[in-house]
Amino acid sequence: MKKLFRIILTLSVISLTGCASSKVQSPVPDWLYNFESAFPAKDYIAKMGEGTSELIAKNNSTAELASYFSVNVKRVIESNEQGVKDGDAKALIVRSYNSSVITTTDLNLFALETTKPYYSKQDRKWYCVSYISKEKAWSVYEPFIKQKEMKFLSVYNYAVEETDPLKKILLLNYSRKDGQEFVDALFKA
Repeated sequence: MKKLFRIILTLSVISLTGCASSKVQSPVPDWLYNFESAFPAKDYIAKMGEGTSELIAKNNSTAELASYFSVNVKRVIESNEQGVKDGDAKALIVRSYNSSVITTTDLNLFALETTKPYYSKQDRKWYCVSYISKEKAWSVYEPFIKQKEMKFLSVYNYAVEETDPLKKILLLNYSRKDGQEFVDALFKA
């Protein structure tokens, strides 16, 4: 009976040790240490983010990518000064400053993709890449630009053909808004 118990105990220890040592971390992705070859600038707009969790790394990479296009920066500085006097002693002035920087973007990212977040045991951080394939983004964005162009040109061409000067001015004025939307869409491309 003792022999059977020892065999079962030995097999249990071996199987538990085998399970513990067989825990394999996913392979290191190419983009972690060779970013440019994984996401060449001629084909992609890509930014890496890091964080203490998968979600934070993913959000940081997306924020980095968005900041590539447009960033609004606001710096908030608060100061506080207090004076304290104890009897005949000289006054003690205590000053404190708090400074923070807030960055925001107001942007729609077309064809945004992210890699599967990767945890580096060595760094004790999660990493993720948000990227946009330029080719894929253009295929998504081009119909939007074409729509803006057609809307502008339809009113503009009608205005150009109009012979009545007052109607022509009115139609050209209408086309101005559509023209600005078309230019804005081109600028974002």
